[in-house]
Amino acid sequence: MWSWVRGGGYLVKPDSYEFWYGHADRLHDRIRFRRPFPEEVPDEKLVHTGEDGWVYEYLSP
Repeated sequence: MWSWVRGGGYLVKPDSYEFWYGHADRLHDRIRFRRPFPEEVPDEKLVHTGEDGWVYEYLSP
């Protein structure tokens, strides 16, 4: 999501971030941080509670 910043420029407010970390054994880690869906309650098994209203989940390689 983009919004105009007073004085010029844009402020980027992403709904999700995905991080990928590679290992030498080719078993990579993928983690997505995102804003929860409306009325979503994290189950703490697949979707975990993060900080500042975010949730995170591990993704398959």
